[in-house]
Amino acid sequence: LGFMGTKNGFTCYVGGTAGRKPRLGEPIAEGLDKGQALELADKVVQHYRNNAKKGQRLGAYIDSIGGIEEFKRLVL
Repeated sequence: LGFMGTKNGFTCYVGGTAGRKPRLGEPIAEGLDKGQALELADKVVQHYRNNAKKGQRLGAYIDSIGGIEEFKRLVL
């Protein structure tokens, strides 16, 4: 989970990883103000905490539920 600030607000990225199988996080929302970014971060963390298997990385969880579009549907 990460946020990048731009002149148009924050962009939220999820699912990135380093290590043996590195991959870039994918954007799930753009143009967020500070409050929206914090609210989305809370939604992502709560959803992950309540649904992922113990020890499962966020990117692996996203893959296990069918990909980024399904994850967006669940948290946005």
